[in-house]
Formats: sequence, structure tokens, C-alpha cells
Amino acid sequence: MAWHSAIRGGFLERIFVYKDEDGETVPSVDIWDWYHTSYAIGKKGMEWASNSRKMTRTQVESEWDIKVSTDEVDVLEHWENETYSVIAGDKWAQEPTKHGQDHTPVYLIRSGSMPNIYSDIYKFTGAHSGESVFAPNRELFSILNKTLSDHLTIVRRGVKVPLGYWSSSGQETIEEDIYQVEKAATVSLRTGDEIKPLIQPTMPADTNLSLRIITDEIQRGSFPSTTYGELGFRLSGFAITQLQSAISTVITPLTQSISKACEMACRESLSQFVKGKFKPIYVMGRTSRNEAFGMPKPQKIKYSDLEGDWYPEVRIEPTLPKDDAQRYELARLAREGEVPLMSDRTIRDELLGVDDPDLEAQQIDGEWADIKLPTVRLFRAYMDALEDGNEDKAMNILAELQQLRLAGAPKQGGAGRGGRGAMSRLGRASMETPGAPSPVGPTGLSPETMPPEVLGGMSPGAIRGMEGA
Repeated sequence: MAWHSAIRGGFLERIFVYKDEDGETVPSVDIWDWYHTSYAIGKKGMEWASNSRKMTRTQVESEWDIKVSTDEVDVLEHWENETYSVIAGDKWAQEPTKHGQDHTPVYLIRSGSMPNIYSDIYKFTGAHSGESVFAPNRELFSILNKTLSDHLTIVRRGVKVPLGYWSSSGQETIEEDIYQVEKAATVSLRTGDEIKPLIQPTMPADTNLSLRIITDEIQRGSFPSTTYGELGFRLSGFAITQLQSAISTVITPLTQSISKACEMACRESLSQFVKGKFKPIYVMGRTSRNEAFGMPKPQKIKYSDLEGDWYPEVRIEPTLPKDDAQRYELARLAREGEVPLMSDRTIRDELLGVDDPDLEAQQIDGEWADIKLPTVRLFRAYMDALEDGNEDKAMNILAELQQLRLAGAPKQGGAGRGGRGAMSRLGRASMETPGAPSPVGPTGLSPETMPPEVLGGMSPGAIRGMEGA
């Protein structure tokens, strides 16, 4: 997606969830080069799309189980509202087959926002809708290349300069190369003879100015040299902000197109997965709260777990140059005083540029709870031990957690040391009423292996009933 959006200016993506020969669920997202794709867009979106590409004999015979006669095969893949088909060379690799969707699962993604504009003079504006990142500089590259070529020509000529030998007879020549590197050459001359370069190789006086103008225009049209760290001096905070704005104008169309493509791939895949009654898939990664899931054992998702109307949002956030010291100083000033100039969320969002201010606030609160509240820290350690499958460690942590809560339970006539901040869904009853059984939530441990102080006098059967509830 990144390559096609930047170089081609757009692409098409074909999204299809299917079952392989073993019945396993395969989510497939193929990116098509729109230079080799034909399509038609109707009232409800893509009517049909055909992509042509080259494949090797091994790829064709392995994927479709057919025999071909050439090492390189032209493959044509065609999708319509109800069917799809594949032709490899002059054979049907896949005869027209129903794909089970009520639409063509192919989407057109363009970089930029230029629409198709029609006029009597020039109607083919579709060729310029969705341009590559090099479009503003396309006419400048040939000028730069020609100027640099001339410059290199002068440099090469300066290595071997033509010499003039003025002598009384006019027939004298130099038999050896006087520009020797290993040793100095010796040339015998009579009085009055003279050797000097005939033409001094020099570039026109305006060469450097022309090169600077060309390179400046190229940097304005694409990415400046400072993007790659080519900066020999320190920039002010204002200059960095201006630089960031200049880069954003170039990179924003690319990130928007990739974000849109990823979002459509997720939405279409989820929709097909729910409607197709496929086998479960196994996933791992991170949630929107940056919490890991599916580790070390992948998490299983069944089609019945999803309703099909839940769609993720995808946003590509580029990392651009920032003046961190100045931003943090501004944030500190905005938060000072009895009545701050800005709220914490606005400071994190607008001044510091935090990707998810709400998530950052939750993480700060969680760290505060880990430091200030031992029960919270023990509970997190207990849950981590359960996820790792370390039952012995989890049992010891849970026993320590119960002892800490019992020690901080409220006494008659006064509140306990733990207070309300030390309460949670584990052991709440034992803290509110000393001596009462502790209602234990789902622990992942069998009741037979749990210590008596954790069970609080409850039978294993009662514990299982509570875990089931």
C-alpha cells in the first residue's frame, strides 16, 4: 500500500475471506497495480474489476493445480458482483464461480483529493486524479540531471587538460604524461619554450545558483533534506514547526489513503467472516489501549462472537520532527496556576501531540495506583501470573493479597487502614464484615489447590458455582 500510494498515486485492493482445501479460514487482501487493472464504477460502487499480472510457472501450477507450457504466465483475474474467475495463459485456472457476496469486493484507493474534472477542451483528467509523491517535481528531475551531467563533464575534462607547447620550431611534442601521480615528470625545454593549458574547464558563473534553485524547488515539492537528518545547525522551535507543516502537506495524502485502505480491508473482512460461518481464526496483537492480547497463546475468535456491525478505525500517524524541549515547557506553563490555562487532555492533545490522550491519562492513573496501592499492584501481578499459566505463583500472590486486605479491614468503631481505596471485587465482603467468607471471583485455579484463608471457609463446590456464575 505504501509503495503504490507513493509511487503510483493509488491502487486497488481485493478483499476476500475464503476456506482453503483443509477448511481453514483464510483472510486475503491483495493489492492491485492500477496501471494493470481495468474497472467500472456504477451506482453502488465497483461493478467489475480485472487485474492482469505476471506469474511464474511454479506459482500458477501450485495455486490452481494446472499445467502451463511457459516459464512466465499472463494471469487475468476478474471479479463481478456475483462471480469471479481466473485465466492463466490460455486456460481456465478458475472457471466463473460464485464468491458469495452481494457486491464486488474490490475497492479503488487514490492518493490526494483531486476529483475528475470534465471540460470541452480537456476531458481526460482522470489520469491526474491520484498522483504520486513525485508529481510536483516530475519536470524538474530532467533539468537537474542535465545540469549535473554538464557539471560532471567539466570535472572529467579538468582531470586531463589539453596542453599547448610553444617552441621555436613548432614541432615539439611531449612524449610522456606530465600529470603523473607516482613520480614527478621531467620535461626538457629550451629557452623560450612554454607549456600551459589551452582551455581552462569552468562552469558558467550561474551554475551554482541554478542548482540551488532547482534543489530548493525539489525539496518544496517532496521531502526536504532535513527529513533525512541532513542538518548542520540547530533549528528554532518555530522553524521546526514550519518544517513539520511543509512535510505534512506531502505525506498527508499518502497516510490518508493507506488509512482508508486498511479500514476498508478490516470492515470487508469482518463482514465476510461473520456472514460466511467460517472456522475460528486465531489472532494476537494489541488493543486500542495498547494492551497485549493473544500472548503467549493466540486468542480464538469465532464468527458468532461478532455481529458484523463493529468496524475498527485506522489512522496512520507519521513521526515528524518536533522540538520536544519547547513543547514540554509550553505544557508546563499551560498547567501552572490555581486555574490552569488549559486542561490536561488539551495539553496532551494539542501541545504535546500524544496519539491517544485518554489512554495516556488512564496509564498515568494506573501507574499511580500501582505505586500508592499495594493491593492493586498485587492484583495485577496475580492476573499476570494466571495469564502466564504459573498457578503456584498466582496462588502465593493471592494468599498475600488476602492477608493484606484482612490486615487493612475496618475495625469496630473506625475505618481500617486500607480504606475504600484498597477494596476491589476480590474480598470485598471480608473487608466490610470481619469474619465473613471471602467471595472469590474467577481465579483460574482449581479450588482444591487454593489455600484455606483464600477460600474463607467456603467449600470447593461453592467456589465452582461462583466461578460459573
